[in-house]
Amino acid sequence: MAFGSRLTSGFDSTQSPLVEGLKEYFIWPLVVILYLGISAIYPQVFGVGIINQVIISSVDLVVLAIGITFVLAAAEIDLSIVGTMGVAPFVATYLIKDLGVPFIVAVGIGLPLVAVAVGLTNAYLVNKLEIDSLIATLGTYFLLIGLLFVFTQGATISGFGGAYTYIGNNTIGPFSLIVVAILVIAVGAHLVLTRLPFGQDLLLTGGNEDSADRAGINTEKVRRRAFVACALLAAIAGFLLSSRLAIISSTFGQGRLLPAIAAPILGGIRLTGGEASIHQAVGGALLLQMINTCLTIAGVSGYNVRLITGVLILAAIILGGLRTYKTS
Repeated sequence: MAFGSRLTSGFDSTQSPLVEGLKEYFIWPLVVILYLGISAIYPQVFGVGIINQVIISSVDLVVLAIGITFVLAAAEIDLSIVGTMGVAPFVATYLIKDLGVPFIVAVGIGLPLVAVAVGLTNAYLVNKLEIDSLIATLGTYFLLIGLLFVFTQGATISGFGGAYTYIGNNTIGPFSLIVVAILVIAVGAHLVLTRLPFGQDLLLTGGNEDSADRAGINTEKVRRRAFVACALLAAIAGFLLSSRLAIISSTFGQGRLLPAIAAPILGGIRLTGGEASIHQAVGGALLLQMINTCLTIAGVSGYNVRLITGVLILAAIILGGLRTYKTS
């Protein structure tokens, strides 16, 4: 299966390859069209340098959107991602700064430790206590952002050392290391969804849980893995962002929650579960970041950036809805 192909729990063989292609890849022409449209109005945002800036600025959002794709595929949601995004790298930097733990060990232990704890907690609340994932993860979201505020005491933490900030501020030849990292993550996530049994089990669980149960799939285990995968990717997103910025604050990453959820939906992934496409999540994230970065560089005021972003997102959602309606 080609990279980025949409996985679904069913397939309509009556549709032509052209129609399927339009449904699958519409987000990428939309990104190009919107960029050219904004560039026509604000010529200063046209150029390779601006595109590179958009890509680098979108790294954490892209990784968060990939993580959200896993839980959306299971017909769930995870609002705790930005809490994990802040607490996990903080724990890693605490191990480095205060305990003198080597960088590799601190990141290798700190990020997974927090992520697995959060993912398992969310899964327990949803699977065992049967709490809706929206409510369950809202609770862990508030817990995590509260912990981050307590840990940082409202201050901005810095001074993590060159090893920690290396990946966020260096290149391999002409390519930024941080961009290479998201390419590896995206390809890895795609392979998990397309090449491992977990991927198909995830789609079946999200598409029709009763049928998945009858097929012998342990749906609780599938959801647990989806929540853990989402939390792990949120922790990695936090590491990449803190590596690039070389700081962690009490509000670290909190503005990313709604864009991270909106990105895969803009890409065409349904909230109702049963499908997943990594390239669509990536495209949605780049679309959102492109709008924000280009308008900011163009000197548009912050208030107007939010208004214009909202209008363009709504237009993109409507176009996506029309695409689905006309090709269904």
